[in-house]
Amino acid sequence: MSFDLATDGVTSYAGDLGKIECAIIDLVRVGANVCKLLDVIPEADARIHEALVALIEHEVLIRRMTKS
Repeated sequence: MSFDLATDGVTSYAGDLGKIECAIIDLVRVGANVCKLLDVIPEADARIHEALVALIEHEVLIRRMTKS
């Protein structure tokens, strides 16, 4: 699964970004998918998933739709 950044979401949520959220945003900017995020970010997978959920809920990340 991959994501795109919602520019408005990043701007409005920027003040509440932690270290993991910033890492996720940086990696999504260069096209990393969830598997890559879990491999590259040196944190527990559960913490990365929590950060992903927060970014999705705050509309910072939008799921990239893939063609079938």
